Amino acid sequence: MQDCIQKPMYDQARGGRPPSNVPEIDVYVGVKEGEAGNEHHHVAVRLFGGKHRFLPFKMALRWRWGIATHWSTSHTQLWSAVRYIHATTPHKQIVDKRPEIWCRDGRTKLNLFEESQEPWNAPAWKRNREDTLSDPLHKKSKTNAFTKLDFSAIVLDQRLLTPNAVLEYVQEKGSKSMQLWVHTRQRKLKDFIEDALELEDAKRAAALERETDWALIERLGQGRCQCGESGCKWWDLAAKFFSNNPRIDRERLAASLRKIISVGPCKEARVPLIVGKERLFTRTDMRQTRPPQGLSSIGVGNK
Repeated sequence: MQDCIQKPMYDQARGGRPPSNVPEIDVYVGVKEGEAGNEHHHVAVRLFGGKHRFLPFKMALRWRWGIATHWSTSHTQLWSAVRYIHATTPHKQIVDKRPEIWCRDGRTKLNLFEESQEPWNAPAWKRNREDTLSDPLHKKSKTNAFTKLDFSAIVLDQRLLTPNAVLEYVQEKGSKSMQLWVHTRQRKLKDFIEDALELEDAKRAAALERETDWALIERLGQGRCQCGESGCKWWDLAAKFFSNNPRIDRERLAASLRKIISVGPCKEARVPLIVGKERLFTRTDMRQTRPPQGLSSIGVGNK
């Protein structure tokens, strides 16, 4: 599979020009099905490097390796394909407990239960509920009752950002269960809307929480300065500092600061200390007063 993804056969495939970028396998999950002597394989693959047609890969498998394959177009994301080959159903009660797993990032294990779960998406959740309710064979049950997650999906999909907007939508387009749910919680709609927006922003907020201090500096360093076009006062102060102290190596100082910010102060990453002509404290000051907060870890010499 690796060979056929990296070297597809475009000569045998009809139509279109070969893409300029070479695809790579990001995640590969392969399983066996069937009885001994009549086995077949199912493979879930996620590619890295843009969209590509299946036919060049299929032809490479057929002509170079002698493997006939069928490529499904009903699975649009990895979770759907993994669920198909990993989860049991009334028609498929036995699944391969030892799948073949390969990941581009080097992982040798993959939680297939987690990978087979559909990511929450507001429009998709709203559409699934509408499709379920429109089914003529649909039977009412507690599991189908209108919930707060249904409310959040409608708020985000329709951008109902105020209680009045929610009430207007409920009166004109809401189902009976939604009207009842919203009416009994009308005083809390503002809080529910804020919860929905927090749910929408959770992925970005979690990524920022995992961001290291140095990654934060790099990200902000690639953006525009908030000082505006008049000039950055902090940059001017830094330039003035180095011009007044030409003996300080700015690259060495920057490297030291980067190491401190990345790994913290330790034996391999010493805290840089800049000593000037002015005294921090005299001997009398040291006996009578404590160093100000933030300077307690800085050593003070005899001078």
